[in-house]
Amino acid sequence: YLPIRKSQYVNVYNSTFSYNLADGFGAGIRNINNITVNMSYFINNHAKGFGGGFYSYGTSYVYNSYFYNNSAKYSGAVTNYNPGNMTLFNGTFINNTAEHGGALLNYGNANITYSNFINNTANLSNGGAIFNENYGSVNIAYSNFTFNNATESGGAIYAKNCNITSSTLINNTAKNGGAIRLLSDSEVNTC
Repeated sequence: YLPIRKSQYVNVYNSTFSYNLADGFGAGIRNINNITVNMSYFINNHAKGFGGGFYSYGTSYVYNSYFYNNSAKYSGAVTNYNPGNMTLFNGTFINNTAEHGGALLNYGNANITYSNFINNTANLSNGGAIFNENYGSVNIAYSNFTFNNATESGGAIYAKNCNITSSTLINNTAKNGGAIRLLSDSEVNTC
């Protein structure tokens, strides 16, 4: 577990976070300031609250990283909480599980590009791969969503204030919106 506090800037490179447990937030990393994570692995972590692998309400840049089999009550792998700003590039999310937001929950501002979400599950509610609500705003581009599942809505994505561009969604399932359940202020282009 790596806590990032105020007035710190941290670079995490080629690191592995596995089998960590948090009673609250971010079993692998909890960031409240500025962090860059590159070429790192988050495997089999669990948080009783938010963000099984990674939790941030600061500024975060996550590049070329892998999230496998993480779990939490909310957002199995990654949480970006208001007023957090997250840039996620070339992320891989496989077999992450939470009540909602199987892989990622966003209540801040997030930009997600060239990422893959495979077999993630919201086992009680919405957003098998991504859950974006409250004050959250998310832009998704050039990303793939396959075999994600939500018990209620948005097998891959459940979101408001969301723009999805040039992405592929295949074999995702939910009671409502097998691939996507969009709320207000959202747009889908070239999917």
